[in-house]
Amino acid sequence: MTDITLSLILTAIGLATVFSALLLFLLSISLLMKAFRDKEDEPVAVAADIAPVPAPVVEKEKLPRTVELTDVDERTAATIMAIISNETDIPLNELRFRAIRLSKED
Repeated sequence: MTDITLSLILTAIGLATVFSALLLFLLSISLLMKAFRDKEDEPVAVAADIAPVPAPVVEKEKLPRTVELTDVDERTAATIMAIISNETDIPLNELRFRAIRLSKED
């Protein structure tokens, strides 16, 4: 046999091995998908000994407050609040804004 014939045979064997492995992966994945798809249709059993988690208690101070806007639109007020939160490194939900007013220059 010549070197070209031998290399073609080895190439064919290598390609057949790779494609058969890919086919095996495809079949196994499709079987797993069918197995899990069948289990999704069944209702999930809930353990009786697990107590339901109570809803978090919202303190009066953590309720959202309204901000009094004077001569300022909501978009500008939101931008000002975001800038203050960013510059002070304090999360926006921990800051309290009572009022935002436009400063009148003389």
